[in-house]
Amino acid sequence: MSPRPRPAFALALATAIAGAGAGTAPLPVGADEPEEPTEYCYTEALTLEEVEAGVESVVDCYEEPLALRFSLSLALIYDGTGLTSSSTTVTGTTCNGAFVNFGVGHPWDNRVSSTDLLACGYAKHYVDTGLSGQNQLMTNGGTVDMNGTLNNQTSSIEYAP
Repeated sequence: MSPRPRPAFALALATAIAGAGAGTAPLPVGADEPEEPTEYCYTEALTLEEVEAGVESVVDCYEEPLALRFSLSLALIYDGTGLTSSSTTVTGTTCNGAFVNFGVGHPWDNRVSSTDLLACGYAKHYVDTGLSGQNQLMTNGGTVDMNGTLNNQTSSIEYAP
């Protein structure tokens, strides 16, 4: 199964392509570069049954942060070390039995470099989808950079209280 398209990203890309035509004027000398739009990305945690069935996590991005009702922010995953660069919030109702599964070609497959555990006490990052392969265990909550093996190699994550 492939992830759903990211609406904010697709709109920004279509706008950029449409504005890149021959009639586009360059910025005046000394003008500030336009700021890249900030995206707020979220993925809802999967159940173990969904991961075992091969369901992929869906990451949706928006231009404004969402007020998520009936959901916890379980963790933040970043594509830069030290909690830098792009991030996605993993949401769910509990850390007990919460999982993320990125398939081949998924925008977040082999991209995670650091994690900030928010509501969860631990997370185990796996090299392969379906919670398999080499892994790195993060305990006691907080912030951790992925080690050499898992840095930019994470394909699935298991969370627990």
